[in-house]
Amino acid sequence: MKRWVKLLLTLGIGLLALTSNTPNAATPQVGNPSSYNYFAGGFDGEPQTNITVLTDQKVPLTAKSSSAWIYFGPFRTVTYSWFLYHADGNFWSTEKVTNQQPIDQASMYEFSSHAPGTYYLQVMARWWSTAGETFIGTYYSRVIVVNVVSRSVPATGISVSLPKTALLPGMSTQAVATVTPANTTSPVTWSISPANIATIDPQTGAIQTKPGTEGILTVTATANNKSASATLYVGGLANQSVEPGGTVTFTVQGAPNGNLRYQWYEVAKNGALTPISGATSATLQFQTNKSPNLNTNPDNNRRFQVEIWMPTTNETLFTRIATLNLTQPAGGPIPWLKSVPNFQIDPVNVAEIMQSNVNPGLKVDQGIEIEDVGPATGSWQLSAKLSPFISADGRYQLTSDLILSIYNYPTRLFSNQTVPISGMIRGTTWTISSEQLNSSSLFVFQSNRVQAGTYSATINWQLSLVPDPASAQN
Repeated sequence: MKRWVKLLLTLGIGLLALTSNTPNAATPQVGNPSSYNYFAGGFDGEPQTNITVLTDQKVPLTAKSSSAWIYFGPFRTVTYSWFLYHADGNFWSTEKVTNQQPIDQASMYEFSSHAPGTYYLQVMARWWSTAGETFIGTYYSRVIVVNVVSRSVPATGISVSLPKTALLPGMSTQAVATVTPANTTSPVTWSISPANIATIDPQTGAIQTKPGTEGILTVTATANNKSASATLYVGGLANQSVEPGGTVTFTVQGAPNGNLRYQWYEVAKNGALTPISGATSATLQFQTNKSPNLNTNPDNNRRFQVEIWMPTTNETLFTRIATLNLTQPAGGPIPWLKSVPNFQIDPVNVAEIMQSNVNPGLKVDQGIEIEDVGPATGSWQLSAKLSPFISADGRYQLTSDLILSIYNYPTRLFSNQTVPISGMIRGTTWTISSEQLNSSSLFVFQSNRVQAGTYSATINWQLSLVPDPASAQN
């Protein structure tokens, strides 16, 4: 009995201290808004923040609080107190106090019949553990601003924003509507689709996703028959689209705060998960395959999923499955230089180079392949540029010519010169096998400035588009 008396006295002193707070000059408030955090608790169902009503119009308001995650079970109580600020006397009054049962139910308050002006309300939630008579904490909602006007001001426009565009199943967020003009009296109503993934408060826009569900939601706000929508991904991962060869970035969104651990998986068509080595952060980024043929490009329609482990609570969550969609450039698919050869030569004696031209043995590991799925006007042009052979320390260089045998016709590459190799009309796929290139040869010219060592050269392959002359004139 003495404990409860002490508890009531403590609560009474706390309320007295709260009601005597000096309001903020800009926006009066009883206490600093707590917002909501999974680990610390707070208001996970906030009331509307800016409302304009007529003098005789009634506005039902709701607020819901949740305690910190470490306090669970039925042995808890919560008391909601609604406060109204009086500007003429510079004080707060207690409008309603309710002991809420069950604890997951929101508190309701009806604002009505006030003279024109601006009013401020705020909700306080105090949590207790009945099992040990332990005080858990006090939370404050954001300040509710109510503008009371004497005439109707219809809404002319509306927009919707979401603080989080993606959520994990079972988590919540708050949709926000911006209505013009700011002093409109048109009420905002909320809806969500599909309804089997999440629920939304039709008056406040508070969204609660359902555990074990995933999908894409459309959140809609309506005022005076004008509507606006926003997209919410439930599952923490959004689909991505890039052109072939572009860099794609997947990022986990909407995860709770804390020290989290991640593991990315690739999802097969049959649902099998394959862990991606080294992908253990909140972001997965890689460069996609350059093939313009979306039917055969291995990156098109790849699917990913993330496992999130929270060490603090030892919980494991899985995001929704997100898909990588490759898109064609605005001008359509472009030719792709799918493969080019790497050349290897046999060692050459320095004395041979100092005395005469040398034709060392030449080996080719693969051919040349250009894929062009078209269709488009014009043609493509393949060129190559051979650099000099340069020693490892960069002090010496040798001039050389590379003769490529393409369809038994020799094409000679000179050092530091760009040489056309082949050209075809758009939509033509062109392939030269490594066997066809094995008849090619390399000539290294005589040089007195040479020493033993390793020399290397590079070939710069260039694939360019040539417009159709007729279309170029138009």
